[in-house]
Amino acid sequence: MNRAEELAKMFVAEAIKYGKVRKSGDSRLMDKQSEMISKVAAEIGALGENEINILNEFLDYENEFVRLHTALILLKTETNKSVEVLTNLTKVRGPVAVEARIILSELKKGNL
Repeated sequence: MNRAEELAKMFVAEAIKYGKVRKSGDSRLMDKQSEMISKVAAEIGALGENEINILNEFLDYENEFVRLHTALILLKTETNKSVEVLTNLTKVRGPVAVEARIILSELKKGNL
C-alpha cells in the first residue's frame, strides 16, 4: 500500500469518526475531527496534484459522512459530482443533511 492509499484509509476513518461525534453533539470533538480530516486531505494533496483524485471513489461510499467530506474536499476538482452528492445528502434525515445544505449554500454564495 502506497502513502496515498494509507492516507485515503485514514481519511475514511476520520470522516466516520466525525459522523459519530457529530451525532453525539460534542462540538469540541467535532472541531478536532474536522481538523484531522483537513490535515489528512492536505497530506494527500501534498503528495502531488493528481493524488487527491484517490478520494474520488469515496463520493459513492456507503457512509454519508465520508461522502460529505469527500464532496467538500473535491468541490474544486470534481464540482459536478460533488454537488450531486451534496444535493443527495440534503435528502437524508439527520445532521448530514444540514451540513450538506450549508456547504451548497456557501458554494452558491461563492465562499467555497
